[in-house]
Amino acid sequence: MKLVCLYPLLLALWELVPKAAAQELLDAQWGDEGPCRAGPCLADTIPWTRTAEYLQLIRLISELQQLRQYCESQSYRIDRLQQRNNNLTSRVTQLESHVGAAEEYIDAVRDECRTAQNVYSGKTNTAKVHLDHDSKMPDGFCEKTTCCDNVELQLRNVTRIMKDQSRRQRRQGRRIKLLKKVVRQQGNSIVELKTAFAKRLETLEKKVATSRVEYLNDDVGHLKSAGDLMSRLLAKLLKENAKLKRQYMKSQRNNRREGKI
Repeated sequence: MKLVCLYPLLLALWELVPKAAAQELLDAQWGDEGPCRAGPCLADTIPWTRTAEYLQLIRLISELQQLRQYCESQSYRIDRLQQRNNNLTSRVTQLESHVGAAEEYIDAVRDECRTAQNVYSGKTNTAKVHLDHDSKMPDGFCEKTTCCDNVELQLRNVTRIMKDQSRRQRRQGRRIKLLKKVVRQQGNSIVELKTAFAKRLETLEKKVATSRVEYLNDDVGHLKSAGDLMSRLLAKLLKENAKLKRQYMKSQRNNRREGKI
């Protein structure tokens, strides 16, 4: 992208260098006694044989300007793709945070189930203690006291609690399985997003790199061809300038011989 930013400078140099070089050549060869100062300007007598070459130069400059505009549009497209990649990265981060929250909830549910299991075990142990106590009582004792009724009531309560805890554990187990499924799906989605993001980024990088290399090669080729063309044109101008100078000097000598000067 740094080379793209140099296009305005290259174009400005392209437009300035030929004019400066031509002016320097005229000043160095003619000085104050140039053709435009000593008689009719020889620029009016230069044959128009290089029109096609000038048109080719103009076409090359136009192509370079179009190439600069295309590179600027590609730069804008790369910025948009980078913004889209940043959005995908933030989405992946958000999904990872959701997965972390779901895992924390699963751990909390497991702790709750473990606590309920401990409560259930404590109730069962208490009922067993009462049964052991009643088994040591004399025969007919339970018919005269309410100990057996209390133990039976506690056993019913423990049975009911066990059933409730069992149903609750089954519900929590189903919920944990569902949460695990959701977490697994979210994990798969994250993996798919990361894979798609990596593939897309790699494809874009390859495409951008290929485009840059191709268009930079084209730029180098255009610049080389333009430089060669400018060198040939400058050589022709120097040759014709020398020819015109010889003709001018010869005409000056002839005019002196004939007494016109």
